Amino acid sequence: MFNKLSSMAYGSFGVSSKALVFCRPCYGSIRDLPFSLRTSTIGHCGCVGAIAAPRNVVKPRKEESRDFSGARRSNKDKSMPWKKLDADEFGIQRSMIPDSTRMVLNKLKKKGFQVYLVGGCVRDLILDRIPKDFDVITTAELKEVRKVFPRCQIVGRRFPICHVYVDDIIIEVSSFSTSARTGKAPSKNLRKPAGCDERDYIRWKNCLERDFTVNGLMFDPSENVVYDYIGGVEDLRNSKVRTVSAAKLSFVEDTARILRAIRIAARLGFSLTKDVAISVKELSSSLLRLDPSRIRMEINYMLAYGSAEASLRLLWRFGLMEILLPIQASYLVSQGFRRRDGRSNMLLSLFRNLDRLVAPDRPCNEFLWIGILAFHKALVDQPRDPTVVASFCLAIYSEVSLSEAIAIARSNSKQHNSHFQELSGHEKDTADSESKISQQVIKLAESIRSAARKLNDRDYIANAMSEYPQAPGSDMVFLSRPMLERVEKMFGSVRRKRNQEAEDVPSLERRINYKLHQSMDVEEKSVSSGYAKPPWIFKGSALYQIHLVKAATARAFIPKEFRLVEAFGYTLGGFFLASYDDSPAGVFDELVVIAGIVWNPPTSCAWAARVLVNSDEACHHGRKEVGLPSQVARFSKNITAVPKRKRDRAFGFLESFGLGTTLSHPQDLMEVKISEVDGADSADICNIQIRSDETKVGNWMGPAIKMALPSFSGNTKYNSNLLKYSCHLHCRVRPVRPAVVSRALDDETENFSEQNHTSQESLENERRLSIAVMLSKPIIALQFKCLTMQVEAPVVIHPSK
Repeated sequence: MFNKLSSMAYGSFGVSSKALVFCRPCYGSIRDLPFSLRTSTIGHCGCVGAIAAPRNVVKPRKEESRDFSGARRSNKDKSMPWKKLDADEFGIQRSMIPDSTRMVLNKLKKKGFQVYLVGGCVRDLILDRIPKDFDVITTAELKEVRKVFPRCQIVGRRFPICHVYVDDIIIEVSSFSTSARTGKAPSKNLRKPAGCDERDYIRWKNCLERDFTVNGLMFDPSENVVYDYIGGVEDLRNSKVRTVSAAKLSFVEDTARILRAIRIAARLGFSLTKDVAISVKELSSSLLRLDPSRIRMEINYMLAYGSAEASLRLLWRFGLMEILLPIQASYLVSQGFRRRDGRSNMLLSLFRNLDRLVAPDRPCNEFLWIGILAFHKALVDQPRDPTVVASFCLAIYSEVSLSEAIAIARSNSKQHNSHFQELSGHEKDTADSESKISQQVIKLAESIRSAARKLNDRDYIANAMSEYPQAPGSDMVFLSRPMLERVEKMFGSVRRKRNQEAEDVPSLERRINYKLHQSMDVEEKSVSSGYAKPPWIFKGSALYQIHLVKAATARAFIPKEFRLVEAFGYTLGGFFLASYDDSPAGVFDELVVIAGIVWNPPTSCAWAARVLVNSDEACHHGRKEVGLPSQVARFSKNITAVPKRKRDRAFGFLESFGLGTTLSHPQDLMEVKISEVDGADSADICNIQIRSDETKVGNWMGPAIKMALPSFSGNTKYNSNLLKYSCHLHCRVRPVRPAVVSRALDDETENFSEQNHTSQESLENERRLSIAVMLSKPIIALQFKCLTMQVEAPVVIHPSK
């Protein structure tokens, strides 16, 4: 995530080959300030020059319509026909629905319940966009849903729903009956229209409780039909955001709908209808009564999902930014930025670059956009020389040291964007010494940390708009303190290396290899809180696969102090492929290649030949503290759907637990391509193909187990001592279909024997051989879910001589 932030900033300064071309900001007089231009009514409510048109405009199609006297559009006087539309006409395919959601739909359908997709996912499917998530509604009671999915949880008091867990994914399932009981009281004029059946009536009543018409569409995948009872398709065609009931009444019922209206308009490029726009402006002060956590959630939806720039423009246009983000509103006022201004500035440029890197199905972490706000605020408070800013961004964007970053920034001849007042207009620092620029970079980092604290200072926020008495007062604080602390740590300090020695001065507590994020198929890696004192806790999931390994092959990696456990010339090896979503190093992936089993009385355990991680911090810690042969690598993941195979009843008992070859139904094929990173170079190591199976026992994850694993490490160039440490595992485990491992390098390595690994060729052979231990026929594969691994600090058992 650091690289995203710095690449956004770096691009904004005009010092990168990928820099954007920005518009010149306008600096108007005080009479042009937006507070003197407020009017009671507005016309078109789209964001001028800020929001692109929808990617796929919904064209008129053939549709089956029925007009009922009781079905009126809430804010129009004419009747609104109910429509039953063919999903094929919208280009909606069942394959666009994820397997996890399809599984939930199919199981409820098989139990005899009616089941539909509802809300924003239907809207996005019609617009050919990727939905953020998929919501399911069913005629089943929530208790009945729980019988179908025993592991699901019923959450919420006012509006209870079921969280159905499919692997690591949560599918939200609501019930028509629950919605009817917890919804608003029905109108006296709401009658069942003559000639409609019970199912239509139930669907219609539920749609009337929705917030916006474009969210009131239902899709029945089994019938391939889209139901439109309140004119949602018409508003999609017209690119309008319209409330189901009268706009003012709707916003009074749920004030958060004001922010959802802005979010939908920004994400889809739609405009607000006239009554919605007027109500947003008139009821803007009611946002002060919302819970801060709800505000934070809605702002995160705006800024972290690919529509940040458009959201900021709309917040500013409708006068909401002064209430929610007064510090940023003060900046726009000082820039002479008008309500409908289509030009840009540095704040909007930073978030425009963020939008290029994230999407609704691939959002960034909350602390990233908070970091951008703090970064920009620091430059507003004290403009910096472009060379200093570029050096700072390069130091956290790439793997170069601070001195190298300064050299690159000083050598860059490209002119920065002189229209940004956040950058000082002179270039005197380019002639200054490296040490002086380095000091300025460290001061910039400290000023960003100070700016982050201001974002949560109620007194500072209350005075942000004090120079503009016409502006509404607000002291709203909604950012969480733990997230701000992570932002402060992110910009904590700067790492500097001298003559390629590991001489650390105050350093960034988290450095991420930017090469890991150049491919969009790599998941975002979050910042960590840093390794504290042991024990260290890692949480996530893993695949542990055991192979037969030739004893002669394994001995090449095992220290002479240990005896290899073997039988008939073979030992047990394999690999441990883990994905951690919570650890001292944040979110990262790890591949541990196991060469064989070693014996050191009274303990035996597996010996790791290679450890590959896509985290600089985890690699450094593994080398220095635990004595592991850790290397930085790139994990590129690609998931493709696999058709179902015909069932085979043979070996039924074993196959029902995922051990068979034909009973399981492979749902997805995930291919993980692992490449070792060495500076600017990378070398492909291996490809691992993993099938996601659905067994007879459905979503069963296996029994919960606890075990302690003693482990040996060390004997590397980073830690020459032989070490012993222990791992305590708590997880759910079940056998699964073995993964297929293919060698990226096909040089022969079978006849490798002990030799002096001093030449580059010998080191290459060792690298290839350590991966080759996985390539024998697998014995068994175990899937670890809900994994919690506690690693104790190692102790020295054999000091190096």
